[in-house]
Parts: sequence; C-alpha cells; structure tokens
Amino acid sequence: MSYTAQQRTREFGIRIALGARRGKVMVLVFHQVLILTLAGSLIGVCAAVLLTRVLTKLLFNVSPLDATSFLTSVVLLGLISVAACLIPALRAAHLDPVRALRSE
Repeated sequence: MSYTAQQRTREFGIRIALGARRGKVMVLVFHQVLILTLAGSLIGVCAAVLLTRVLTKLLFNVSPLDATSFLTSVVLLGLISVAACLIPALRAAHLDPVRALRSE
C-alpha cells in the first residue's frame, strides 16, 4: 500500500492543490485497501470452505464450517489491512502540493 500511495503522489498533490480536503485523500487510499481486502476475504473464505471438505481429518475440535473461525479470520484480516494502510494514508493526506507536483 505504501508503494501504491507513493505512485499516486502526483494525483494526490493535484487533488489537494485543487481544494480536496485531507480526509478525502485518506478516503481514496482506504477505498483501495477496502476493495483489495474484501476481494481477498471473499476468495479466502471460498477457498477455505472448499478445502475444509478435503482437510476434515486434520481439523481437531473444530467443525468444518465453523462460522466463528471464518468470521474471526476476516475481521482480523480487515484490522491488519487498516493498520497497514494508516501510515500511507496519513502521508498522502499531508502532502505539500508544490513538492508533490515537482517530484516528477
């Protein structure tokens, strides 16, 4: 996410120079993370449901379709994604537009 936000530095600089609020720039970064996290979670849950049928003998004291395990993993992944995105989002929101436009 840091690399992606850095690649969009010029875009963020233009948006800030044209009057975009810093919160809106943060929302742009978080929006991208949300899409990636939801897609990854959906693919992961679908794969896990399919694989639990195959790996039933390796699951000890857990039912193959334990909703708590699936929900906990999705929530944990979401929290980690937000935490990983926080620093790049803050950095993008506090860009100096002049420096961002001159960087390239």
